[in-house]
Amino acid sequence: MGKGDKKSGKGKRFKGTYGNSRTKISKRKNEEELSNLKKKAASEKKKAKAAAAEEKAEAKEVKAEESKKAP
Repeated sequence: MGKGDKKSGKGKRFKGTYGNSRTKISKRKNEEELSNLKKKAASEKKKAKAAAAEEKAEAKEVKAEESKKAP
């Protein structure tokens, strides 16, 4: 099963053809999946940024309360 074999994946790659042993994935499907992954990553980044800002605000409040009690 080498380069000249029309039924193997290696032969299909060599000849540049597609078939059961080397199916062609549609370009549109890949683009849709990629855009979905980008959207998901952006939303996760937003959530992480919001959580960090919230923690920072809480830390400020705690620090302000401690400074009031200190005198």
